[in-house]
Amino acid sequence: MRLKLIGFVACLLMSSFAAVAGATTTTTDLNDVIAAGGQLVAIPGAERSDLTSLVDPSGGTITFDHSVNHRIIGSSWRTWSSTYGDPTGLDVLYNPLTTLSLSFSGNVESFGFELEPNLSGPFTFIMTLSDGSILEQSVSGIAGAKAFGFTGGDVTSLIINGGNDFALGRFYIESESSAVPEPSTFLLLGAGLSGLAFIRRKSKK
Repeated sequence: MRLKLIGFVACLLMSSFAAVAGATTTTTDLNDVIAAGGQLVAIPGAERSDLTSLVDPSGGTITFDHSVNHRIIGSSWRTWSSTYGDPTGLDVLYNPLTTLSLSFSGNVESFGFELEPNLSGPFTFIMTLSDGSILEQSVSGIAGAKAFGFTGGDVTSLIINGGNDFALGRFYIESESSAVPEPSTFLLLGAGLSGLAFIRRKSKK
């Protein structure tokens, strides 16, 4: 009987933790990120200035593993045929290398951006999330910028691998300083902890 009770309590605890953690879903439609609550991230500084991080509207930080360069479409980039609005005067970040790693402070619920290679030929873009999810797609400089992102939360970092240098723009993010469990999650967790306390009292008698 005691083993059955312990098993039941363990199931309650696991259910409560599962309710906090959400499944991450990758997407190639920036509208998915916007619909999930993503807000536009401003790119500060003058054109040609180097940046190592961005501040999102929620107060968190997006940190790059090396410096990227602030560029403005229309004066320093060949094309940016975005499907999400007029690209005139769009601020982007130029990555001079073929890879770029991004890390996030706090709990990121959703994040997305557009990417376009510097060269006109296509290359394969691979985005690897910290939870192991992988998004792979061919991107062509001739075809214009492509959107990539994820929704579902609990991602702390991502790695971008490309065939040549590239630029990123239109960052959208929705993050929280810490995950806030739903009321039902608190009830499950409370029931599980109460069960453990009950078992402990019984074992002392």
